[in-house]
Amino acid sequence: FERFWLDPFGERVHLVGKDILRFHAVYWPAFLMSAGMPLPTAVEVHGWWLKDERKVSKSSSNVVRPTKLIEDLGNDALRFFLLRDMVFGQDAQYSDEACLERYNSDLANGLGNTVSRLVTLSRKAFDGKSPPEPCFDNPVLQVAEEVVEEYRRAVGELAFHRALQALWRLHAEASQYLVSRQPWKRLGDPDEKAEVSRILWNCLEAVRLMAVGLLPFLPESAPRVLAAIGIDEVPRSFEALEWGGMPNSRLLDEPPVLFPRVDKEEFFSSEELGETTQREGADEPSETAPEESEMIDIEEFARTDLRIGTVTAAVPVPKADKLLQLTVDVGGEERTLVAGISQHYEPDEVVGRQVVVVANLKPATIMGVESQGMVLAASVDGRPVLLAPIDEVPNGTKVR
Repeated sequence: FERFWLDPFGERVHLVGKDILRFHAVYWPAFLMSAGMPLPTAVEVHGWWLKDERKVSKSSSNVVRPTKLIEDLGNDALRFFLLRDMVFGQDAQYSDEACLERYNSDLANGLGNTVSRLVTLSRKAFDGKSPPEPCFDNPVLQVAEEVVEEYRRAVGELAFHRALQALWRLHAEASQYLVSRQPWKRLGDPDEKAEVSRILWNCLEAVRLMAVGLLPFLPESAPRVLAAIGIDEVPRSFEALEWGGMPNSRLLDEPPVLFPRVDKEEFFSSEELGETTQREGADEPSETAPEESEMIDIEEFARTDLRIGTVTAAVPVPKADKLLQLTVDVGGEERTLVAGISQHYEPDEVVGRQVVVVANLKPATIMGVESQGMVLAASVDGRPVLLAPIDEVPNGTKVR
């Protein structure tokens, strides 16, 4: 109370909705003055959430009930959408579809996928530890310094959407930096060990800065991101937004699935909004072929789009003994694929390997993860053997 309200040099910012502005800008200050209390230094007014172009209200019968949405995606997913998609001070359109799309694109496919990829590569390169050598001269650092300044300014102006946009600008830079340097191709070369360390450390440091910046926005998930990269103590101030805080040679656990991707079609086809479903029996590829093989012509076969891709990250699917969640670069884009190979392949064994992907297979949600295609494997006495080209070829190359 003394720090946030009575400090004569402090800021007292009151956040209110625009339909109660008169009460907080006229009556409330009068109450404070009569009680001898200091007035707010600013009254910041946010807009309405609209649904079907109308203010969300009981009288309009367009009330949003986010209970099931929170149960399926978590509190942070909803918080992230509300803070990212509203320009503070203006009205904003709400829809469950937009919330789910923001969650999948920015959190599941974006930040969560990046953390899994980097931790897996680091564990493989450095005996289960974070990179031993930091780096203080690289393009990611330059962008990070700009992003931190922009983030601080946006938070000070209560422009929450711009603060989050800034953090994802850093994410985009780190992702591009990682792909352009392809450290997974250098893991087996002792002469490249120092360079691999610097590359992975730079990207992990970018993730650390993002997680620190996300602490006020994602209070449940941001500490889990920090723990995944080896940081157990959660910082309590923005002083941690300084380049260089990523610990070296820290033991890393297998990366958790921080933000499981949710299938949009299944999400909205459930009986109760927000209740995700899973396909029974879809946790592993079928190993049996039909008794009679039906012949097809060349045109029908040509409809199958087979592409070469490189596995850039692999993590076990929770509560599934046989499944790995793979991130595969198929040339210009990354796919999340679920493969029933974990009893015969460790995640570290498949990262960096080229595989054959069925690229135009309809996506399917398997154990809560959307699989955007399928990896081809032969079955030898029930043991899957991944198919791959003898010579390395560019990712995205079509198999004929």
